[in-house]
Amino acid sequence: MNPPWRPPLPEPEEDLESKREELEQMRLADRDLGTKVIYQGQELYSHVAFANQVTRLANEIGDTNAFLLPSIRNQLPEAVKNTLKSMGKKPKTWEEFRKSLTKMALSDLREEVTGIAKHDNFYT
Repeated sequence: MNPPWRPPLPEPEEDLESKREELEQMRLADRDLGTKVIYQGQELYSHVAFANQVTRLANEIGDTNAFLLPSIRNQLPEAVKNTLKSMGKKPKTWEEFRKSLTKMALSDLREEVTGIAKHDNFYT
């Protein structure tokens, strides 16, 4: 005798609060700069994947006024902040943030990473 058929249980959806917390806790590590990662089936540089991921989460929680963007921007590695600054960019929306990091020249980013490493080694 077969048990009666039951529909599969629905997957619990993440609530907005947990997505907001996830967004606020996301970090792009210095050691990951210049490395490639797999994001949604594509091989991307870590800073590009990070930009796409935080923008997606921000859109999912409805942060249309980019209230959380300054805290994410402040937590970026110095090399990324410096490269954005040299590009003359201070993104004010999530889409501007995503585009700025996506268009960031890898050679400029690597140059910043190298410069910071030389500076840090000089003082250690």
